[in-house]
Amino acid sequence: MIQRMIDYSEVKYLISKSISKINTMFIGVISNANHESGRYDVQPILKEETIDGSYVDKAILVRCPMCFTKTKNFYIRAPYEIGDVVYVGCSKTSIDYALSDNTTKQNKEDYQFPFREIDGIILGGVMTSSESSMSSENTEDFIIQNRNNGDTVILQKSGGATIKTSSQITLDTPVTNITGDVNISGKTTMSSELTVNSSITASSGITGQTVTNGNGIDIGTHTHEYISPSGIKQTGVGE
Repeated sequence: MIQRMIDYSEVKYLISKSISKINTMFIGVISNANHESGRYDVQPILKEETIDGSYVDKAILVRCPMCFTKTKNFYIRAPYEIGDVVYVGCSKTSIDYALSDNTTKQNKEDYQFPFREIDGIILGGVMTSSESSMSSENTEDFIIQNRNNGDTVILQKSGGATIKTSSQITLDTPVTNITGDVNISGKTTMSSELTVNSSITASSGITGQTVTNGNGIDIGTHTHEYISPSGIKQTGVGE
């Protein structure tokens, strides 16, 4: 029987190799996206070294789930795109097995492969040093922004909210109720009827196909009898 002392460097190497197989967190890049299912393919950003000393890309994580704000009835979706850099955490158990449904399961031995890279969950997006910075405005406020065109929704820390957009805002609803005052500084166009249940004051003219008063009288075509300045009784619009 041949015995030999194990060198410390060999022990250190074996320990390092074992530890390297335990994946906790890593950074990756989105390579494919399915926004409906919330699953994304992720390419680990760091390559791995081969036995000959060269470096190759690691295997792509296919259909990696994403953590986002959701409940059974509601969700907020920020669609990741190809090329987005994300932070991935590795699950202690098999992702596909654990996420098959929302019921509790037996911790079967077949699925006990802790912290595998293929059992990654996207925890969120991260910014690279080469990426353009976020807006320097409203840094103390809650912001949702389209970084392509600057469209922004701002919930201000001091109170109030602002929507900034260079294009159209559409409210697709059968009824819109506004409880406070409405100030409109631009042009207002209506393609249907306008009903006013109280008084209306106009500093300029009011025009339309049909404009009626509170009694249903068309003030554009309504006539009445009056005495002209010359003392003649006439019918029409008063002078």
